[in-house]
Amino acid sequence: MGSDESCFQDPAGGNAGSLTDLALRVRRLRDMVLHCAERGLDGIGVGRLVADANDGILRSAAAMAEAELGPPPCGYSLMVLGSEGRREQLLATDQDNALVFAVPDEPAAAYFESLGRLFLSMLIDAGVPPCPHGVTVDNPVWRRSAAAWRDGVSAMTRMVDADAVLHLTQLADARHVHGDARLFENLRGHVMLQVRDTPVLLMYMAREALRFPPPLGFFNSLAVERHGPAKGTLDVKKGGVFPLTQGIKTLALEHGLRETGTLDRLRALRDEGVFSGGMASGMEEALRLFQDLRLHAQAAAVRRGMPPDNLIRPDGLGVVEREKLVRCFKFVAEFQSFLHAKYSLHLIS
Repeated sequence: MGSDESCFQDPAGGNAGSLTDLALRVRRLRDMVLHCAERGLDGIGVGRLVADANDGILRSAAAMAEAELGPPPCGYSLMVLGSEGRREQLLATDQDNALVFAVPDEPAAAYFESLGRLFLSMLIDAGVPPCPHGVTVDNPVWRRSAAAWRDGVSAMTRMVDADAVLHLTQLADARHVHGDARLFENLRGHVMLQVRDTPVLLMYMAREALRFPPPLGFFNSLAVERHGPAKGTLDVKKGGVFPLTQGIKTLALEHGLRETGTLDRLRALRDEGVFSGGMASGMEEALRLFQDLRLHAQAAAVRRGMPPDNLIRPDGLGVVEREKLVRCFKFVAEFQSFLHAKYSLHLIS
């Protein structure tokens, strides 16, 4: 499978000037993902192209919000987080974004509070679902001055708890989309330095990668749900994609790598000598397969009028593809064992 940028030419061209234009771009983006899935394009490549198109939509929404509110009182950076930051989002999308602004005074705080609410409202009205966990710029936790962000990150690394692990894990995937990139770069540099210098935080981040074991049963079988509406399926994101992205991210932070994409991080870690060539190749094969399966399962769900998710039916795969899936889940299990030993996770489990 390959990728094809012609699938993702911006149908609106340039910045959307109205909410109607923005909604049209969101709908056409979904249709183009379906088209790319039908053409057999690979999930990794499609994820990168989706990110480029989403970036344009977000920049347009931010520009529209600025036009309505007036010029911002100081510089700011709009960032995307999570799978969007890693450029790995497909059809099962929501919003994960944050904002850092330069001047820590009340007028600036009030302006960006209004911008955050308006920006989020515009995206929802255009058809982009909100984040169910509130990781969006209307939430003051994810909208702070540069000084407040620095203080907050430093506090998280001093008192490592579940919220600190979650927030810093999200920030580790951050990518600048709109505004003053220097504000983003300064914050990202502070996050990376603080996390790298806090070994206990790296341990807890690594432990997250072991939270979900790959769905493997006895005798190389695939363990599927036995009851309920998901009967006969397995969650390829929970048991496959998440352990890889989380574990590779943790290792990348330890080694001070600035890459955000999982494959880019994996290759950089291989070059650093963290993995053998065979282990790195196995994990790359696994990530590529999982993303391909997610893309095509999500596209099939959308065509049926169902919401896209991360469930696949192994009984719908051919024999060779099922065997490959088992092998890839074994790579995940091997990687989890590697993390358990490297970070001495028996000490905190």
